[in-house]
Amino acid sequence: MAVGVQSFDEGTRLRAIRGLIEDPRWALRGIGALMVSYAQLAFKQEKMGGIRWKNREETGMVPNWPGVLADFDAGKSEPRKHRLERGNTLQDTGRLLSSIAFRPVAADTVEVGSMLPYAGVLHGGGESQTVAISASIQKALGDWIAKMGSRAARATKRRDKAKGTEKEGPLAASRERAQMKSDMAEQLSWLLSPGLTGEKLAVKHPARPIVGVPPDLVKDVEKLYGTTIGAI
Repeated sequence: MAVGVQSFDEGTRLRAIRGLIEDPRWALRGIGALMVSYAQLAFKQEKMGGIRWKNREETGMVPNWPGVLADFDAGKSEPRKHRLERGNTLQDTGRLLSSIAFRPVAADTVEVGSMLPYAGVLHGGGESQTVAISASIQKALGDWIAKMGSRAARATKRRDKAKGTEKEGPLAASRERAQMKSDMAEQLSWLLSPGLTGEKLAVKHPARPIVGVPPDLVKDVEKLYGTTIGAI
């Protein structure tokens, strides 16, 4: 007895699902965007997944003296305010954070990272060099240190002349801020040494993973696939 053979038609939905699985290029932009968002979150939390970044105090970078040198080398009259902060690790200028991007490079591959030349050493750790400490940098630094000291002295004088509640109110807070800034500036006086003129100093960086694949990212990618396939 002859038995008829009927061909199997997988149907439009199954063909669409198979197409998504065999050619994942549709997902690369979504995955890239997710990885960028997790990198941005790393700056806020100062960690990537379960890997905590060492903060500035742990690495002796309060104030961030290599950054201060770079600011004066760029012609600034004083350092960026973030150079003197204890928090906001890797966010002195905001350039690194804003540079994180993605690009599909193959049918099944997306790259995520930064094109900035210093991004690699900040991500993986290593050593870099400061700008050359020119005499003009040292002069600008010395002038700024002196100016911070003068500001602190004036703030102290104003507070001491105040009476009653004024002495412990805004004037006291202003004096405290000025003195703290002066103290930080004074910590950089070692960079004024004539023996450092013309030198580039080595700077060691701990690994602070900026881009990674933490477990929560994997779950989000699974949701991306599930939502897309479920909508077919």
